[in-house]
Amino acid sequence: MSKRCSIASRMTDSASNLRQTPLDVSPNPRQTLADTLPKTQQTLADALPKTLKLVGLGFWQAWWMLAMCSSSLVPIGTSVCGVDLQLGITIATDLGYLLIFLAGALALRKGLTLNHPLILPVAAAAFSLGTFLMALIPYLSSQGPQVLVLMAGGINLAIGNALLLILWGKLWSQLATGRVGRYLYLSFLFAFLLFFLVSALPHLIAMTLMVAFPVASAVILHSCKNEPRRAQAASPLDLSDAPIARILFGVLIVSVVYGMCENVIPFMANASDVQGNQTLSMVVAGVCLAALVANIFITSPVSEAHALYQPFLPLMALGLCFVVIFDPNTSWLGNGLIILGIYCLDMLIMLVSTDVAHRSGLPVCIAFGTAILAARVGTLIGSLLPRYALGIDPSALGSMGAGGIATAAQMHILDSVVVIALLMLVLVGVLLFTNSDLDLLYRSRHGQTPRRKKRILEGEVNDSRIAGIHSADSQISGMQIAETQACDLHDDDALVFQAQSPEEMLRLRCLALAKVCGLTAREVEVLELLLQGRTVQDVCDQLVIARGTAKHHVSNIYRKTGVSDRRSLHDVVNQMPLG
Repeated sequence: MSKRCSIASRMTDSASNLRQTPLDVSPNPRQTLADTLPKTQQTLADALPKTLKLVGLGFWQAWWMLAMCSSSLVPIGTSVCGVDLQLGITIATDLGYLLIFLAGALALRKGLTLNHPLILPVAAAAFSLGTFLMALIPYLSSQGPQVLVLMAGGINLAIGNALLLILWGKLWSQLATGRVGRYLYLSFLFAFLLFFLVSALPHLIAMTLMVAFPVASAVILHSCKNEPRRAQAASPLDLSDAPIARILFGVLIVSVVYGMCENVIPFMANASDVQGNQTLSMVVAGVCLAALVANIFITSPVSEAHALYQPFLPLMALGLCFVVIFDPNTSWLGNGLIILGIYCLDMLIMLVSTDVAHRSGLPVCIAFGTAILAARVGTLIGSLLPRYALGIDPSALGSMGAGGIATAAQMHILDSVVVIALLMLVLVGVLLFTNSDLDLLYRSRHGQTPRRKKRILEGEVNDSRIAGIHSADSQISGMQIAETQACDLHDDDALVFQAQSPEEMLRLRCLALAKVCGLTAREVEVLELLLQGRTVQDVCDQLVIARGTAKHHVSNIYRKTGVSDRRSLHDVVNQMPLG
């Protein structure tokens, strides 16, 4: 009995000290790895500015923009054996995503991992070699060598492109910062700048730069190895109730709409200047993206997933309406909004699927690979639909009108495509992928920690029987803080029961969560205030910090704990054991 009383006294003193002394939370060891290295051992990772590191994906995205929306890689309309080269690149890369997904599923089944150090250089080399081979095709005069080079280039592109993107997704899934969405926005904005610069260069120089883009992206990705990483989720996410299949089908449908539009709209204004129409569309998309980037940095949204979800469907629908309402000569305006909408969807896919992978314990190549495969297959289907399902030959549009402008009959064809596309977007926004569905991905049940029976003085008490009380603060809605907790002393199986005040219990749970998720001392202070029902402005006033700083701390807390709102945050904190 004296032993128990001594232990209980020490626990009471410890809880009292928590109230009187600043909370000292040791940072995640990974967060200080770069700081502990001697300067003589600093690598390229330490030489690159942090902003450049985290927008390195822009080189990968710029490659895609140049390959699909310009003649920098292969001239638009170039074909081999009747197969359009840009369509061939899409098919090859889709097969690459499928292979990576299957490899990830096999590795998961066999208990293996795809973490070999040579994967990144192999991905960069294959991607660059495939780019070079594809760019070489227009310079070959005979069909035989063209076919061989096309096959070799397609295989290398399939492997390199998919591997490099999955490796970037793995990085995004592990980053501890709550600003991953903002870095994705900046990456795409950086890609637009590269697109405009490279597309204005002669083909030989542009081709050379595109060959170097995968290497640059891989080097920057390697330099991010010492970036702060978040710990594994305190409790794995249970996705059994999440509408995964429905969301993926919605992504597929939206991508089909994009594929249809990109194979019809650029030919409507002036079929003889498709490249000019595409460039104007990219200008519109780039300017609007810059406005979105400015908005997200000014408003500092706590949930970046919702900030990425909100614009993509309205942008695409508005773009389709512009195409129908305004003169065909300005169809590039609507097409630019459609392009921006699909890029927002791509960023949303990368952010959410990698985050879900981390919180659920799934490999990134499974979660992210499935989502990106659905998007790319949808784009491929949409590219084939106008020609083979609707009987529309994009290259023939505008050939009968004066000055290359589409005739009235051709405009009826376009109207039909646009109406179908709008109906498909409405279907997605209402039934398949709603804002509530996105909430469900973050509010899915967390796996429960194993119940440990604890002997408490007399009899046995389970965690589920621990009494809870409501906080006296009226601003706390529905939050229950355990009044008693069985504490495992790890000493000859001796267990003791010690009552604590609600404030002490809250601090203990926050401390436990901080150690599991790698929260900083300041983030723990913000966490306690949030759990007490305080608003962001209250946090600013009490901690004497700027509103943007407070939002940044809240975003980091949500990111590290794997939630997107306070309700889920309460659930995670209340699940933390105090043993």
